[in-house]
Amino acid sequence: MEHIAEDRRQESLDGYYAGLTKTQLNGIEAVAMDMREAYSQVTRAQVPEAAEKIVFGRFHVMGHVGKAVDTVRKQEHRELMASGDETLKGSTYLWLYSRENVPEQRRDEFEVLMRKELKVGRTWAIKEALRRLWHYGYPASGWKF
Repeated sequence: MEHIAEDRRQESLDGYYAGLTKTQLNGIEAVAMDMREAYSQVTRAQVPEAAEKIVFGRFHVMGHVGKAVDTVRKQEHRELMASGDETLKGSTYLWLYSRENVPEQRRDEFEVLMRKELKVGRTWAIKEALRRLWHYGYPASGWKF
C-alpha cells in the first residue's frame, strides 16, 4: 500500500490509517517517511510494532547530518576567528560536499583542512561514514554498522 497526501498534515496520515482494517494495519511491514515527529507519533499510535517498522529516508537523514556539519563549522569558525585564526575562512561549501564531489581545484586545500585537528573535520568524517549505511542489504548488518 502507498499513501501520498496533498498536504503535510498529521490529520492526513491519521485519516489514512483510520481507513485501514486491523488486518491491513497488522500487515504493514515498513513505513517510509520524512522525519516529522507528527508522522512518527501517528504511526506509532496506529500501526502495531511501529517502532521497528518506521524507515526514515536517506535524503532526510543526511539532510539533518549535513546541517549538523554546518552548525559545527559555524561554531568552530566563530571560535577560531575570536583568536584571530582564519583557518576556516572561505571553506563553507567544502564541508557540504561528499568526498568524491569536492571540486578538483579545491581538493588540496580540503586535504590540508582535513589534516588539522578540527571539530568540523571529525563531524564531516562521521557524516561520510554514515553514508555507507545505505549500502547494507540486511537489517542485521545495518544494526552492526
